[in-house]
Amino acid sequence: MKERLQRQSPELIFAKLRPQAGENGEVSWVGDGNKTADVSAIQKRWKALGWEFDWAPLKSLQKIRNDVEHRSPNGPEKLLRRAVSDTYELATSLLRDHLRESPTKVLSEECWKIMVEENEQYQRLRKSCLQNREKLGGSLPTGVRAMVVDEPSCPVCSADVLVLSSSPPHEYPDVELTCVSCNHETSAMELVGEAAGEDLTEERCPECGQFLYSREHDECLRCEYTRHYYECLCEDELGLEEQDFGGLCGYHHHALTKPD
Repeated sequence: MKERLQRQSPELIFAKLRPQAGENGEVSWVGDGNKTADVSAIQKRWKALGWEFDWAPLKSLQKIRNDVEHRSPNGPEKLLRRAVSDTYELATSLLRDHLRESPTKVLSEECWKIMVEENEQYQRLRKSCLQNREKLGGSLPTGVRAMVVDEPSCPVCSADVLVLSSSPPHEYPDVELTCVSCNHETSAMELVGEAAGEDLTEERCPECGQFLYSREHDECLRCEYTRHYYECLCEDELGLEEQDFGGLCGYHHHALTKPD
């Protein structure tokens, strides 16, 4: 990634830049110090230059590296296989699409062959896990299929190789899943909560009592409850806690029901 910046302009690889006046008064930017840009700075510069790139494999690699360096992960073989697969995706995009280089020449034919083989094995594992998750029963609220079936991510190692637990039930929302990579056992609710993140409101769903109501879909991601009332006569938006007030906001409901 730094090589792509280096080819564009050698100064872009430095963490800090400072202006420098030339002999004719023109201003240029030069590196300030010897420290080079970190991943965050590199991402910002790529974006500023309009270079499209899928950063997901790099993020996954960073997570795996931290797991390996700072703790002993469960199932290290599969984690490292995931790392090789992510490296393959990164190398393919960087070398072919951005640097116009042949992977076999840069990495050697033997190295590239190993990466291709490992990636193929990991992709077969991903496909097998997906086929397993597609057996999930029950009604899935809008957006939940991607979080639990199509593209789930393990809360511990971020791997996308989860399978339905061997023990029933195998229906949403009570299903449990196991990560094939690190053996972490999780629930569909945990996956949904992690994936939805800031999209969730801070109010409990009136139907199931969970904090899983989606702003984007205006629906509970656990039980599919939706609001019956959206706006009070005073034009204030009605939240979940005001759904029992017959279309009134808390203030006007109190005003109409308080004793004289």
